[in-house]
Amino acid sequence: MRRSRLLLACLLVESLAAGPAQELVVRGNAAWNSGRYDQALEAYQKAVALRPRSPHALYNLGTAYYRGGEYGRALDNFAQAARESKRGHLAALSQYNAGNAACQLGLTLANGDPQGALAMLGRAITAYSEALRLEKTLPDAAHNREIARKWLKLVEEQVRQRQSQGTPGGAAAAGPDLGTSLQGILGQERQGRSLPGATSRPPSVDKDW
Repeated sequence: MRRSRLLLACLLVESLAAGPAQELVVRGNAAWNSGRYDQALEAYQKAVALRPRSPHALYNLGTAYYRGGEYGRALDNFAQAARESKRGHLAALSQYNAGNAACQLGLTLANGDPQGALAMLGRAITAYSEALRLEKTLPDAAHNREIARKWLKLVEEQVRQRQSQGTPGGAAAAGPDLGTSLQGILGQERQGRSLPGATSRPPSVDKDW
């Protein structure tokens, strides 16, 4: 099954301070922009180790994990960035991208663990809703939330069908490939909008350091 990505929002802000953690993020951004993503990830990891409560370092690290397909780690970092920033644009973006990561986890779990997929999709919907509460005009959050809702409904229907057939816990057995069905929904959405599948870049350092 081909992996697709929902759009990651990027944040571009200027640095007004200097220090070891900030320098690591700047170094990571330079590596990212040069396509050296492994080096960028390493730099962001070190920055978070130095400043574990910096929402900007956490957001950068989440973006790097997301690009590498490590959606669980991306979700953890985006969620923590949202908690640390609490309000404002960065908090909204962090919630939005937490929703994207949770969606991808739901897609990954759909066939083998549909109950887990339901939990992740529910979390994605909550994150998108919170992003919109923080910033009503945040691009694509409402659209991505609708994708998550459609996926959730489809997984729920498949779980009910499999349970009625006596499959314990709604686990995948015979029947349609659920992941492929979810990808089909995403493909239909692409016909009208270009947002899923886009790439992103991490934010720069902000003055809250």
